[in-house]
Amino acid sequence: MSDPAPHVFSGAYYARLADIEEHHWWSEGMRAIQRRLLDRLAKPRPAWRVLDSGCGTGLTLTWARQFTARDPIGLDRAAAGLDFCRSRGHRRLIEGDATELPFSDAQFDLVLSCDVIQHLPRPLGDARALAEIARVLVPGGCLLLRTNSRCGYPDEEPEPDYHRYVLTELAEKFAAAGLQPVRLSYVNCLPALALSLQRRLKGQRLSGSDPGLAARPRRSALTGGLLSRVLRVEGWLLHHFNVALPYGHSIVALVRKAG
Repeated sequence: MSDPAPHVFSGAYYARLADIEEHHWWSEGMRAIQRRLLDRLAKPRPAWRVLDSGCGTGLTLTWARQFTARDPIGLDRAAAGLDFCRSRGHRRLIEGDATELPFSDAQFDLVLSCDVIQHLPRPLGDARALAEIARVLVPGGCLLLRTNSRCGYPDEEPEPDYHRYVLTELAEKFAAAGLQPVRLSYVNCLPALALSLQRRLKGQRLSGSDPGLAARPRRSALTGGLLSRVLRVEGWLLHHFNVALPYGHSIVALVRKAG
């Protein structure tokens, strides 16, 4: 029997999140896609001021150092997550709420939000978080956002702090916050299609609830390497072409504040 999936914000959740971020093919592939978006559409500068809103275990903070000579700032509501960040050597950390950012207006050139907004209280938590990000971005600044998608899942909302998105819904929320999409797409397309087909053939009834990081890192270098390369190809497509992939269990967006 597999281990029970830990619930978000618990210490066990962050321990498993750190394992997945460091070893799972999906995490590696997502970072490659995100790098492609920023390389193509928002050239990094040494003076960039970067915020990771919902920094989790701090691996995204480490990843963000390649885009700026300044240490990024991390914010998270969970002390357990910030402890992981400190273990990675990060010191510019704030315990706070993504819906009430403790920063002045127009303070950051780049804000990162990776797998955060789906966990915010509904119905307005995600809208408040996006409005706060828009407020703290400088004119012309960018938000790089990743969240999950509803592709292959039912429309039910079984939990008040977990949500799955479609592209049109996110586009409307960006517009309401004064943010203009530069790239908005589903990702993890082929693996998601294969998994959705497998589940349908097995007659598995899916729930839209929080999976609680049920995934375990694949230790097979062959399988993990192949699946990671699939995501790298998706990143290449998003880098070179103005396209949105039609399906996927994740969504990535690069949006810009008007300026």
